[in-house]
Amino acid sequence: MLAGVAEKPSFERRPPANDTGKIDKELFRAIAPLKIKWIGCATLPAFEDDEFLDLLAKSGCLSLNLGFESLSPTVIKDIKKHRTNNPDRYPYLIERVHDHGISIIGIIYF
Repeated sequence: MLAGVAEKPSFERRPPANDTGKIDKELFRAIAPLKIKWIGCATLPAFEDDEFLDLLAKSGCLSLNLGFESLSPTVIKDIKKHRTNNPDRYPYLIERVHDHGISIIGIIYF
């Protein structure tokens, strides 16, 4: 799965995105020894998991794209993200990510 990752130019060093909401902790464990730096994307519920955040940081994650979608609970419900996105929890989740030295690129719809 990781064959050749360390030899590629830095702009090509990126683990595959997993947009299904499943957390691939084994991938993060596998790339940690490579000492690469990478950016990725994740869903907000993942940040409730302390082990996930620790593994992200140890694997070299610098930044994550996060779909906050909206600050409006009404919009969140209308776009059917109310199971995963709760604007009241955004500050808490952002702080958890930042506490692990990972920056956030927030995506919001207007």
